[in-house]
Amino acid sequence: LPKDQHPLLAAACKQQDFKPGEVVIKQGDVGQEFFVIKSGEASVTVKAGGDKPMKVATLKCGDYFGENALLRDEPRTATISADSPLVTFKITRDKFQELGLNNKLQFA
Repeated sequence: LPKDQHPLLAAACKQQDFKPGEVVIKQGDVGQEFFVIKSGEASVTVKAGGDKPMKVATLKCGDYFGENALLRDEPRTATISADSPLVTFKITRDKFQELGLNNKLQFA
């Protein structure tokens, strides 16, 4: 998004808190929300086939996830779980589109 759109996006976000161990998004579910981490840490795990889920990353303050949900009806590609008390800001696809932000995305 162009920088002049960031305040509009920030104003539209709602805070959502998660307890340690709580699943924020689940691999395979169709998502409707995008999240930015305000504080805390979260694990990214991926399950392939019948294998046990594998941790592939740790997310922390300033990291974000769920961006595909703003644009498409696609299943989540990973599970994100809170490792500690996790504070996020989220925006739904409907709100993002209502603000017209999907038309202002720029891809590098």
